[in-house]
Amino acid sequence: MKTMEFYKYHGCGNDFIIISEQQALEFIQAGIFETRIAEICDRHFGVGADGLIFSQKIGEQYKMHYYNSDGSSAYMCGNGMRAFRQYLADVFLDTSPKLTILTSQSAVEVCFKVSGEIDVNLGAKPDIHICEIEGNTYYQTYTMTDHLVRIDQNIPENWAEIGASIEKNSLFPKGTNVNFMSEKQKGIVEMQTWERGAGITLACGTGAVAVAHIYFKFIAPACVEVKLLVAGGILYVRLIGEQLHLIGEASQICKGTFNLK
Repeated sequence: MKTMEFYKYHGCGNDFIIISEQQALEFIQAGIFETRIAEICDRHFGVGADGLIFSQKIGEQYKMHYYNSDGSSAYMCGNGMRAFRQYLADVFLDTSPKLTILTSQSAVEVCFKVSGEIDVNLGAKPDIHICEIEGNTYYQTYTMTDHLVRIDQNIPENWAEIGASIEKNSLFPKGTNVNFMSEKQKGIVEMQTWERGAGITLACGTGAVAVAHIYFKFIAPACVEVKLLVAGGILYVRLIGEQLHLIGEASQICKGTFNLK
């Protein structure tokens, strides 16, 4: 039986399978990579994860390739980037305080903080566009991937149903991530995200940055840091100059061998 070696990491419960470049390229060349991703990410018949990452070494730099649990690719995953940085420290023993990691779209600066948390610089504050969908206001922005943010006094109980519907809305031919946010007190925000290609997850890093960006712009312009309460724990977003930084922990869950069908 053919097998695949893997590592599993998470950031606030947002979990990822990480495999080697050699294994990924073997599946890509065979034309079965999307099938393999869906297979291993399946929570009932596979290892179970929100997404899959494979690492690539280009010269002296590392590149992160990210895929959603349905096999679709994505330019960026904030929590995935923190998980990937921890993986590089654990497996390749690269504990550099600051590292620039490549993605298919850009180069991202990632730092280890003294606290052990991982700081991902997701770049300058992006543009914001306002749109109306089914009588509700949404703020559209791009934190290295597409996001909508809706502000509510209390997050609606059927937020996942709403998010799933909007993801497939004809307004967004490539789909979109949908975030729901509610301020609990000054500097503290509760949020939920329906992720494009993954659905309900316990946290979304780029979604947290999108929510923080909207919070700083429209609710608390004097704030430079927000504590985000996600289903899987706590994330922080800090505004340093014009740059948005995602801060939180990441850790290894397990490593093992997966039996391929």
